[in-house]
Amino acid sequence: MEQVKHPSTARGGSTQRHDRETFVGKAHLPVAPPRSRFRYGLASLVVTLAGLASRRYAPRLPDFVAAYAGDTLWALLVFLLAGFVWTWAPSRRLAVGAAVFALGIELSQMNHSPWLERLQSSRFGALVLGADFFWIDLICYAVGIVAGLLLDRWLRHRPASLHSR
Repeated sequence: MEQVKHPSTARGGSTQRHDRETFVGKAHLPVAPPRSRFRYGLASLVVTLAGLASRRYAPRLPDFVAAYAGDTLWALLVFLLAGFVWTWAPSRRLAVGAAVFALGIELSQMNHSPWLERLQSSRFGALVLGADFFWIDLICYAVGIVAGLLLDRWLRHRPASLHSR
């Protein structure tokens, strides 16, 4: 249980105790628990390994999975890393931030300046920045971010075990 101060506290009101609630105006709204950096770091590592595996083993995967898994997992990773950094940020804000970041990266692929092409020619640059603009990537990003929202909900509302931090 945490102490939450009602907005009227500044005018002499009392401090009240509430379990996972906060005041917004006069309404009580539930507040999600903060994100566990351990869980989000572990999930980010798993997603990174899955994304790299989707590239390495693409010939062995179904064509649809080989074509779209990498971009989808990349967007999921962006969402998870944002959750790792901003543990108290609302999930919607993380989703919007991840979508804006992904859109910016995708739009940057239409720019063919020499310095950007040099950066994209490295393995790391190709994995992070991609190389060519494709509209279908935006759909993959949306799917990855929605998956991030679902995973966020699951990770934040799971009961803590002895091994979680």
